Amino acid sequence: MRNTLSDRDGIAQTIDLYFAGMYQSKAEDIEASFHPNATITGFRGDTGELVEMDCGEFRNFAASQPPPAENGEPFEMTLDSVDIKGKVAMVRVTDRYLNKRFTDLMLLLKTDDGWRIYSKLWHAEPL
Repeated sequence: MRNTLSDRDGIAQTIDLYFAGMYQSKAEDIEASFHPNATITGFRGDTGELVEMDCGEFRNFAASQPPPAENGEPFEMTLDSVDIKGKVAMVRVTDRYLNKRFTDLMLLLKTDDGWRIYSKLWHAEPL
């Protein structure tokens, strides 16, 4: 299957929705960017703690945080790379969130509703 610009655009739109949800602490944007069965797993670089969440737990966590947009935190969220194979994709993003620098490795699926994040692995370092 050949990759098309529309797939890249769809992935970018999903990641932009994810970024907006995180920056504004909007549960509905976060939920819309993830597949309902998504897993979110990562390590806190300062403590080495492993954190594991399902989609609902992650949505609730992000929505409960003070919105970085309202706290003067700069918007530093970038889509660094995209690799698409048929109806699956892998992206790498970097973002500043809650005074930490995150590297996120995400797997996405193309569903009837468009591209959705199915898995997010992350590593966070304090700024």
